[in-house]
Amino acid sequence: MRQVPTLHPAPLGIVGDGRAVRHFLAYFNLLGLPVRTWSRRRPASGPIDAFAECRTVLVLIRDAEIVPFRNECLCFQTVCAALVRGV
Repeated sequence: MRQVPTLHPAPLGIVGDGRAVRHFLAYFNLLGLPVRTWSRRRPASGPIDAFAECRTVLVLIRDAEIVPFRNECLCFQTVCAALVRGV
């Protein structure tokens, strides 16, 4: 019956750390939305850990880096598969 929306939405995930990410973070902060970020430059944890609670992940990296990112970070495919399954 859950007709009342939850007060704590799932956080949004963002891959990257450039200018576009900063703009999105500022916008999402204005909306009061929780956000989790991950970047290869600052890998405090892997993307699976960073995005475990996220239902949506935005990949905001340069076009030329998408294929190397996909090839280098095979666990990203696991994250995508988990998101699709709703895990």
